[in-house]
Amino acid sequence: MTDLPLMEMVVTFGFKSDYPRFKMLLGQVEADSRWIVVRDIGLSRDPEAPGAVLVRMSLATYFSTREGVPPTPRPAAATSVPAGRRR
Repeated sequence: MTDLPLMEMVVTFGFKSDYPRFKMLLGQVEADSRWIVVRDIGLSRDPEAPGAVLVRMSLATYFSTREGVPPTPRPAAATSVPAGRRR
């Protein structure tokens, strides 16, 4: 396989959650259409809260390093006008 012109970006973070909510988050990351990869997961019980888990997760995504490849356009964000400024 030839080397692909990709750059990896990894984000690692930790949080506390109940196990069913953690599984729901993991399922959403895995099913998302964006190119996000679960690199590593560390899971342990929280001794202070029954049913809670301490999670450490690493997610990765990839970007093209080839010059001349335009970034994928993002949909325009909806903007709102503060109530005091409407005309």
